[in-house]
Amino acid sequence: MEALVIVAIVALGLFCRTVMKNQNMTTRMSRISNALFELGIDQKRLPAPHARLVRKIALKRVMQNPEGANVFHTALECFFAVTIKPKTPNYLMYKAHDRNSLSRAMVVIATWGKQRKIRLPVAQSALLNLSAHLFGSDREEDTATADSFVQAQQILKSVHVENFKRLNS
Repeated sequence: MEALVIVAIVALGLFCRTVMKNQNMTTRMSRISNALFELGIDQKRLPAPHARLVRKIALKRVMQNPEGANVFHTALECFFAVTIKPKTPNYLMYKAHDRNSLSRAMVVIATWGKQRKIRLPVAQSALLNLSAHLFGSDREEDTATADSFVQAQQILKSVHVENFKRLNS
């Protein structure tokens, strides 16, 4: 009888742990979805292959590290997969507003870097990846996007200067 009670308690404990873990994963997935929406990608309006790709990437990241899947990196990876990588299906659908989305994304990335205190090299490398795509040799430089890049760099630099002053005071 005592063994049955112990087994029931252990089973209940494992069940509660599984429920909490699934709830944590659901929360992370919704944060990633919100982050993508900030970047200008509405998952509900994506073509099915893109939506599957985004879910696959996000789930992979959350499953790898359910405790602390980095929303910033995961959202960026999904964003790049949908808008930049030419091997993804239906890539041509995004060409028309590609520059506009990426331009907005630069400022969003810099703002995230500021709000979430993301380390400067991480945010800068994300900006450099975007700028390499935008200002590659096969494209002409777009002044609006260049202005967004400069604005994003200024935001990052001001955050870096603030952090430096705070650390040295």
